[in-house]
Amino acid sequence: MYYTIYENATHFKEETFPMLLKNEAANNLLVGNILRLEKSPIEGRLMATVKDEAGNILVIAVHTPPFNLCLYTPTKAKAQEALQFLAKTLYEKKISIPGVIGEDETVETFSLFYCTYTRQLSKIIMRLNAYKLTTVNAYQAIKGSLECATLDALSYLPYWQEHFIKECHLPPSSFDTIVKSIETSLENERFYIWKDNHPVSMVGKGRQLKNGIVISNVYTPPYFRNQHYATACVGTISQRLLDEGHDFVALFADRDNPISNKMYEAIGYQLVGYTKQIHFTKN
Repeated sequence: MYYTIYENATHFKEETFPMLLKNEAANNLLVGNILRLEKSPIEGRLMATVKDEAGNILVIAVHTPPFNLCLYTPTKAKAQEALQFLAKTLYEKKISIPGVIGEDETVETFSLFYCTYTRQLSKIIMRLNAYKLTTVNAYQAIKGSLECATLDALSYLPYWQEHFIKECHLPPSSFDTIVKSIETSLENERFYIWKDNHPVSMVGKGRQLKNGIVISNVYTPPYFRNQHYATACVGTISQRLLDEGHDFVALFADRDNPISNKMYEAIGYQLVGYTKQIHFTKN
């Protein structure tokens, strides 16, 4: 086996996309990151593969600091051996990563080896279902409409986002960081609001993929829940994105939240994979 680092994102894309696009929706994080790196390199980035002696790719790895290492194993054959090889290589090259995200079995196997070499502890941060939608099912019509959020939404969106981060058990961010991130998203027209006289629910346009697009940041304040606002918000933006020419819409949902999963499936989202995020801490 041998480990290869890629400096050119286009070359990396050409080698890895034939495998990643077989389940583009489940691999949306890797696909989106590679496309982003192709347009704008990020300092400290890592694009790597582990191949067998015949040149077959066994592991695809992408790291964009300060986020987690993204992993994918195209085949189960030799996957455990390849993941151990990758963990040992990163350790020997002193490449530090805060955590790992990818398909359940892949990240669990990698984490076991990586923590053994680095003498760290691992903790599961998120268990996610990966969903893909190509057709929106009929759902109950409710009052209100979907609007692209403007800078006026800075008066409330950062607070919604702060609560969204807490409820989803995402890594905490300072409030100033949240405000700046929201401001950038608003300037790029990436946040949408369902309004029923006033804002009641939000959704964000996420990563652009080769054939589809991801939505994220689905949140409804507690007071407005159980009134089908999130369903209308997600259903409407999903149909709009399909109408714009995207082959599909993808999203991640907290596996331990049966309410949100049931809602997405009712809209027409189909389960296409299981993703897990693991964080590493010093022993």
